[in-house]
Amino acid sequence: MEAIKMENDRKKEYLKSYQKSVREEQRIKNEIEQLRLDKMCPSVILDDMPHSHNQTDLSAYAAHLDDLLWDLQCKLEDKASIRREINSKISSMGCEAEKSVLWWRYIKGLKWGEIAKEMHYREKSVLKIHGKALINFPLNKVDTK
Repeated sequence: MEAIKMENDRKKEYLKSYQKSVREEQRIKNEIEQLRLDKMCPSVILDDMPHSHNQTDLSAYAAHLDDLLWDLQCKLEDKASIRREINSKISSMGCEAEKSVLWWRYIKGLKWGEIAKEMHYREKSVLKIHGKALINFPLNKVDTK
């Protein structure tokens, strides 16, 4: 019994990583947008404070920004890959009710009452379906890190 609970907790954490990836993707996109603006319009420091005089030219600055952009693009693709993988695993499940509960809960981020309303079920039934869905959810040991 304890092993099943631990396995279900592991599956829930994996499924929750979908919404975490969505939030991280948005943060990365904002960071990319800011870097692109910085690249187009490098700011000049006008604060009357002393600064070092060993600043390099703008081409080195642009190259550095390109490296940062590349790293962020790679991270963005990693997050999108996680989302695609989770979506695919949910879609591959056999039972439509289980698939729907997992989709509404972990992809759309709805609360139990909202899921029950969407599916025209009682909340207690949704929780029962969720329990079965977790048992049937295909997750390998290597899927969670």
